[in-house]
Amino acid sequence: MRVDLGQMHGWIVDELTRDRPVSESMASLIDQCSAAHPHPDWAKLRALPYADLSELHDWVQRPFSEEPPEKLLKGLWFGLFNPCPDGHTPVADIYVCGSKRFDPDPDDNSWAVDPDWWPATRYANSTVLYDIYRIAYRQGSPSPDQNECLGNDAEYPLALGYGVFAIRELLGQIEPQLLLGRADSFGVAVGFDSGDFVVLGKLTSAGLKPIDPNAERPEVSIEPVLEGLRSSDGNKVFHAIFELRRLGVHARAAIPELQRIALSDEMGLRQAAVNMLGAVAPDDPGARATVLQALDDTSPFVRREALQALIALKGLSASDLTRIKDMENDEDENVARWSEIALRNIRLRGGI
Repeated sequence: MRVDLGQMHGWIVDELTRDRPVSESMASLIDQCSAAHPHPDWAKLRALPYADLSELHDWVQRPFSEEPPEKLLKGLWFGLFNPCPDGHTPVADIYVCGSKRFDPDPDDNSWAVDPDWWPATRYANSTVLYDIYRIAYRQGSPSPDQNECLGNDAEYPLALGYGVFAIRELLGQIEPQLLLGRADSFGVAVGFDSGDFVVLGKLTSAGLKPIDPNAERPEVSIEPVLEGLRSSDGNKVFHAIFELRRLGVHARAAIPELQRIALSDEMGLRQAAVNMLGAVAPDDPGARATVLQALDDTSPFVRREALQALIALKGLSASDLTRIKDMENDEDENVARWSEIALRNIRLRGGI
């Protein structure tokens, strides 16, 4: 049995409201995961020092003290990602940045794209996140042992859970005004740069408070977004792509533009376009064909994005599933790993 990642995301969101110490939340999260996927490595993950936030406590204050935002921010993004400090071995870590925009929609983090505050001291270099990744993939072990690792069944829920619970607890320990500066409030979210995230709430001088899920969202017209997609300025195109999440069914008008961008010369734009095709056009045959074509992209980042996008697509054929499975032989180990993750989640979400 495997861990249902969508279910774990929902559990983390619910656990956030219980406001328990991070160590208790992580212990309960590991209980949930180990029940779904029994494995001896959960014991190692359970033993990590989740309660000791001293390392992160020092880090989260440093950017605001040393490089305070010059612009008036509305949102803070705590991003989970996989850097390679030694140039070839990935780890897990978290960073902070800020935006002049914020949208409370729990399914739309486009406001965090192209941040307005990008401090040099943004990276946490978290020991706990590093160890979660190391144990999840059995780094340093012989290849046969690595083949039996927990992999994303541990990395996804534990990295996301730890990021969410730790940042929530830290924001309750730090004087809010240190972070707010001239701002009255910040919306705060934690999540994977190219995946799921959790809105923690709104930080004010009185602390972190929940956000009304029925709060009005800023309206976005499709025409300026389409104009942005056709721009010769790569930054404008990138921003416009992520604005599409806020347009609901109207975003489907951008499918032809996204298909064109998915074949462009700029790797980052191809990656973003493939991601958005899966998000706004999961049932469109043309979008599906473009995402499948991206499995042959020269960039491993685009190929991995295509595998992630395919999880949301509907109407996949037997040959499509075979094509996804063939990616387990990809020369890039992260792409190869995502072949199994994509197939598993397609089955869990009924995409077959």
